[in-house]
Amino acid sequence: SKSTFVWLSIISEKSFSLNKEINETYAAIPKGIKASISDILYDLSYTEMVLSLSRLYDNTSKKYPTRCLKQLYSYVKSENYNIDISEFREDALFQLPSFGFNASFIEMFKDSSTTEFNKRTVLYFESLEMNEPLCSYINKLKEIRDKFLAHNEDIQIDTLLPYDNIEHLIKHAQDVIAFFAITYCGVHLKSSEGFYLSDSAKKWQRTYNRFINDEEWRKTI
Repeated sequence: SKSTFVWLSIISEKSFSLNKEINETYAAIPKGIKASISDILYDLSYTEMVLSLSRLYDNTSKKYPTRCLKQLYSYVKSENYNIDISEFREDALFQLPSFGFNASFIEMFKDSSTTEFNKRTVLYFESLEMNEPLCSYINKLKEIRDKFLAHNEDIQIDTLLPYDNIEHLIKHAQDVIAFFAITYCGVHLKSSEGFYLSDSAKKWQRTYNRFINDEEWRKTI
């Protein structure tokens, strides 16, 4: 369901914002309980960030259906791209700039038949994932998930995921989810200002800040 995809994107953004905040403030935290708890939260948020994003960028499976972006594409393909979008088509066209489509693409979509519209938009998102820079970001994400977190292989791999890469992956996933939500369900999840639920994703970051800067709590350690 669309709520599952939204949940995964929010969890990945929450984990990302918390992990980044800890990384940026850690040097100023005196050694003690807060530093120790920060270590734990850093590791947990890193793991959740990688796992939740990996689920979104997973591959489809006939045996075990996965909750991934490719599953959305697969559904449209299974219907031979012939899904009625007449009810929400104008809303979707209006929102296309928010999903990263440029002006020339949008003009082409305006004159597309329903089948052409569905096919071209799916191919557009797929092509972004198959080409740089997203392709490299996705491969690195899955390598860390498969080799380091999921299977615990005794090998040395670089587990660094630059934050700008993670931001790019989150934004693309949210673009896809928001596009499918408005086009096929009439649900608005994004505007030119960004993903509507992103502010709630900063809750963990704000809570951590209060924890670190709470002077009353500081007196007890």
